[in-house]
Amino acid sequence: MRVIVQVVVLAGLVGGCTFVSRAEYEAQLLERDEDGDGVTIGEGDCDDADDTVYSGQTEIPYDGKDNDCLGDGDLVDVDEDGFIAVQAGGPDCRDSDPDVRPTAADIPYDGIDADCAANNDFDADGDGWIKEDISPSDVIAYQRAWNAVFELKYGDCDDFDATAWPGAGGEVPYDGIDTDCDGGDDFDADGDGYPIPDDCLDQTNPLLAVAPEEVYPGAVDLPYDGIDTDCGEDNDFDVDGDGYFQDVHTPDYIDYINTYGYDLDASGGDCDDMDPAVFPGALETLGDAIDRDCDEQVDGALFEEAGLLWEDPAGLVLETTSDHLILALSAARLDDGVNVLNNVVTTLVFDGHLGSGEAPQQQLIAVGPDQGQPLDAGVALASTGGSGFLVGSVDARSGGRTFTMLQEASLAGSLFSFSQTSPLFYSGGSFAPIEAELRHQSEGWLWSCGDTTLQATRATDLATASATVAFPVTGCFTDSATRGTACGTTECTTFDFDPSSPTLTLAPTQPWGAAGWRHVHRHGSLIVAADPSTGASIVGPSSTVSILGGEPVLHLDAVASGGLWLVAAITEPASAPRGVVIGYGPAGGPIQTVPLDDIDPLRPGLVPLEVAIAASSDRVMLAITLDDNGSDDVLAWSVYEHP
Repeated sequence: MRVIVQVVVLAGLVGGCTFVSRAEYEAQLLERDEDGDGVTIGEGDCDDADDTVYSGQTEIPYDGKDNDCLGDGDLVDVDEDGFIAVQAGGPDCRDSDPDVRPTAADIPYDGIDADCAANNDFDADGDGWIKEDISPSDVIAYQRAWNAVFELKYGDCDDFDATAWPGAGGEVPYDGIDTDCDGGDDFDADGDGYPIPDDCLDQTNPLLAVAPEEVYPGAVDLPYDGIDTDCGEDNDFDVDGDGYFQDVHTPDYIDYINTYGYDLDASGGDCDDMDPAVFPGALETLGDAIDRDCDEQVDGALFEEAGLLWEDPAGLVLETTSDHLILALSAARLDDGVNVLNNVVTTLVFDGHLGSGEAPQQQLIAVGPDQGQPLDAGVALASTGGSGFLVGSVDARSGGRTFTMLQEASLAGSLFSFSQTSPLFYSGGSFAPIEAELRHQSEGWLWSCGDTTLQATRATDLATASATVAFPVTGCFTDSATRGTACGTTECTTFDFDPSSPTLTLAPTQPWGAAGWRHVHRHGSLIVAADPSTGASIVGPSSTVSILGGEPVLHLDAVASGGLWLVAAITEPASAPRGVVIGYGPAGGPIQTVPLDDIDPLRPGLVPLEVAIAASSDRVMLAITLDDNGSDDVLAWSVYEHP
């Protein structure tokens, strides 16, 4: 450079030019404005060859120039957010907005690429799929505004889960995530439209030979296949739902409850799984020819004995009150498992709606030995209306005196309370075995005994008692405290139902003793008479019905209930052992009877002694006393549904 200057100077000298010193030359340079921008180098133009660069100029971003000559270079971060704009090769995609920068939090669906990731603002989880409710025009506008390039794929069902999108594999049942976005219930793995827990088989079970989609609530459930197809949580081996299954299905039933974990508390022994009224222990229905209790006997009910042991039971009677069935009898001895009692009269009180096997209340009425032994058949019952009843007995005391005793029972809570026993009538005579009859009257109670008859009345005043006639008497069973029917001392065959109605007569020429009627007594509105050779008769207010013609009848009882006459009898055919028959028919009409077999299968040698029958609104009760040939005698009873 110096060489050139010297040449110039010499040339100047030669040409007559003026010599300029270095200082003067440099001063002239500072005053130059080669680019014509109006600012000299001396005034701050840092690039006099570029009229866009000078001191005071407004900085133009991203042009690569220090336009204002401040020495800080080009403006590459207009919004001063600390990031260079993309125009200057930096990452800030929107240098006019300090809220848009690589470190900013990107809010999905607002149409702003706040973090400059150049991704899909409408795909929050970044799985490449957009929700169905996003407008395509919004997405396209976003792409244009932010230079974002991506494919528009709709159908994302969870835009905050990158593993959930249409067609995604690995659907896991019951995790609450619709991974493949097919709209299916994640708790319905088999797709049958029923989620768990309603669907009891939602996935394949190797223990069950059935496709899970075939099992759901409301499906047709085939019995006995071990599959709860309808998810009813019921017993697949108990079609009728009575709580019992047939024994043949026992192994399958055990597998069934183990597979499903059901606590069904069912039992075997059902003999008809299509009838819910047929199961072990069910009440038999008289006369329907169906083995309802599955004891392999048609109309043969289960008999109960309650663990009571008897000696010489007699005088068996049954009666009903509004809520109870009452059984009464006498015995030379009763062993109830706690005490052994001699010469007793006792009652057993049953719920009037009892089922098979229900235990009774046992309450003693009278007990010896000071009272002597109650005479054979000397017990009677009568309802007083409502829940109360009367019980009477005939008692032979020492000294040849015979007493009749009467007690009234009334319900106190769940137990019966009895009035104190007191003798009503006694005589110096001794009596053969007798029949005892007891009626409740509006004006008091009537008590009468047959075969050299005793009669006594008890008025409404319990302190009053009297004999209707002096002893010995020629009296008969009556049904009015003020009216009796005279007859011979060896006959007692006339009964009144109503003092204002005609008297009904039972074969008045038949003697009462051993050669004639074996057993005659009245039960409510019916009189029954058993003949040891010609059958039996049931006499009602307007008709007489003969039953068991030609068969020896040793004892019987009958009761009118619900428009029917129900009967129980002990017969002793010449060619068969003594047995019990039961039956029923329309009031005053034919009565069909069926034999009872195996009253106690464990003791087939029991011999029936007496029977009694009674009926409530929905139950029929049968009681039988039986001789066990030298062992303890038996009192057994059974319960039926009313036919």
